[in-house]
Amino acid sequence: MDTPDLVFLVTPPWRTTRAGDAGDYLATRRFIERFPDIETRVVYFNDPSSEITVVADRTTLRQDGCGTINLSGASAFVYFPYSFEPEDLALQPPERNREDGHWEHRQWRAIQAWMEHAMPLWGRCLNAPLKARAASNKLIQMAAFRLPMAVPPTWIGNDASAADFLSERRAVAKNLSEGTFTGELLGEGRILLARPAAECDAKGRAAPVILQERIDAPVELRAYVIGERVLTLEMSRKGTDEAHPDVRTRGLAAEDVRLSQTWQRFDADLIACARRLELGYAVFDLMPVGETLYVLEVNANGVWTGTWEQAGAPIRDALHDHIAVLARDR
Repeated sequence: MDTPDLVFLVTPPWRTTRAGDAGDYLATRRFIERFPDIETRVVYFNDPSSEITVVADRTTLRQDGCGTINLSGASAFVYFPYSFEPEDLALQPPERNREDGHWEHRQWRAIQAWMEHAMPLWGRCLNAPLKARAASNKLIQMAAFRLPMAVPPTWIGNDASAADFLSERRAVAKNLSEGTFTGELLGEGRILLARPAAECDAKGRAAPVILQERIDAPVELRAYVIGERVLTLEMSRKGTDEAHPDVRTRGLAAEDVRLSQTWQRFDADLIACARRLELGYAVFDLMPVGETLYVLEVNANGVWTGTWEQAGAPIRDALHDHIAVLARDR
């Protein structure tokens, strides 16, 4: 049985998302190549080969890809799912075709809850799993913001009073949770422009949603808080329109994104907000308007992949360096 220095717990690369397969989105292979002295194992969520044993103070985990490890003996953990939705965070996928599949899935959920509770007791965590899960809730996020960060004018609910909010402003609709796999909202897409008030249904929606006034700015920021360091990507918003308000959905060219130091005056505020959420690593999507930073969302599992990957390479390596320090700091 191995007792690794570091354990990554991630969504398997073959898991399908709306953007395609998840892939090695945290670049764990690159980390292992860069730091061969750190004994590293990669554990996948929803892997049907998972086996778990808890005896006294030892928790043992086995999967086909990583062998058998003394999970409770690891020095450090990176708990980094692609999605924090409960059904995406089981060690084994639910077997819904079986009569007892739901019951079995709940037992795996109890094991998952134990691991999320125990990891900060076993070793150092990039983010404590329970804190990372909580921070994916946008209501909890908004409670942590302080000036110069601000939330756009916001309505949250599922009743017909949304019409009053929409009658005075252009708004975007968002899901309340992270919902990368399961949070389809109002049809296609993660964020859609809300309909004009005159077109709203007379009755409220079945599920609560967030409606926020749309903020326009020439650039959008993606700020990465890594420990006590902040690295910020600046992305041009040219080409966005009413139907596609999210800059990332239109495709960013190489000249549209760059690592920028222009916004360093906000670094201390971003670090302070991450600490209020009890996150050692946090990624902020921001719109700067004058001296105010409008916060679109915060992610405890944000990455750099996409059309801005080349610009994000310094961020990837800075995060890997930070994780290596966690693993080596016995």
